[in-house]
Amino acid sequence: MNAPHRPSILSRPRLKDGGRANVENFDSEWAAEEARRAAKTRRAAAVEERMDHACYATHEERRQAWGPAQREAAQLAAARADALAAADGREAAWLAQPQTVVLDTQRPWNAASSTYYMPREVEEAAHRRGQQAAADVNRHTAQLRAVQKVQQRAAEQDALRRDYEAEVRGYRAVVLRAAVLRVV
Repeated sequence: MNAPHRPSILSRPRLKDGGRANVENFDSEWAAEEARRAAKTRRAAAVEERMDHACYATHEERRQAWGPAQREAAQLAAARADALAAADGREAAWLAQPQTVVLDTQRPWNAASSTYYMPREVEEAAHRRGQQAAADVNRHTAQLRAVQKVQQRAAEQDALRRDYEAEVRGYRAVVLRAAVLRVV
């Protein structure tokens, strides 16, 4: 089997500026290192200043820092109160609409739409009836299983009794033959 021809890596065309994309020189490396060092120094200074204000702040500085936090907390509380009021308004508007009562209160889960309204008491009563029906079915099934188990045990005992009686009859027949053979 012949392998497909692959041109040699040595016969590839040479690029004019091949490999100059990652050329380093002292000036560019020094500038990049200085920029990294300056950024690190700025971050360290900012952290130190923040820690100094947190640990050694005067009462006036603390009061100035506390003001924006208090305003933000007040804005959040107002937004939360507005959201709760809007939710209460939507719920009140929904409750003010005329409600359709489910006709089949025995089985409300068979309703054609999920938008039907049913009073809580009716729904709880239907739920209790459903639970009671399920419990009745379970109780009936357990009773049937108990009856089947008793019948099966009785059938097994009857089969054992018949086998025993057959063995006794067979033994008696053998003993009787032996007695007859001795007599003869």
